Amino acid sequence: MNATKNITAKLFTLLILLTITVGNSLAQEGVIWTRIPSASELGIEKNNGKLISASATVNELINKHSITAIFPALPASKNKVLQEVYQIECGCNEHELLQDISRLHTLFVGPELGPHYETLFTPNDFSTVFPYDYSLELIKAKEAWDITKGDSSILISITDAGFDMNNIEFQGKIKFVSNGITTSNIAHGTAVALTASGATDNNFGK
Repeated sequence: MNATKNITAKLFTLLILLTITVGNSLAQEGVIWTRIPSASELGIEKNNGKLISASATVNELINKHSITAIFPALPASKNKVLQEVYQIECGCNEHELLQDISRLHTLFVGPELGPHYETLFTPNDFSTVFPYDYSLELIKAKEAWDITKGDSSILISITDAGFDMNNIEFQGKIKFVSNGITTSNIAHGTAVALTASGATDNNFGK
């Protein structure tokens, strides 16, 4: 009888542990992208670390879904419509959040599940020269390197000023150089060529 009770207790404990494990694995951060044309009128801000809004409806949404952040998703865009796209982050089920946001069509336009980024590979020369590279950060180059690191069989042509052909970044890369190219602005030509075809992950820089 005692042996049966012990087995039952162990099985019950195992079931609880499995439930906690599965629950934790599903409790990931939710991300929604949506246009908020009247964002400035919603008075969204953080007060003592808590997100609040001047809108009672948005506050209800924040509390219900544990929304932690609402901010412009594409702040550098020059397009007015894209400037209205916001990222909403929550510690919740993003599908449930999406359903509730979709019902509030007077506040939110065209909501959809947002992207989830996971940086797996960063070249060792990414921050060698500049601690922060605005252009590469803007186009999410580090995420692109998770997909491909280039193809040496692809040839590109650069039409600009002359460039420093002895630069370490071009080793084994130059296939042909046209005659008569001016070298009056070799620094600019080198910068353009490096941006387009400089070596990556060689611990040297850009």
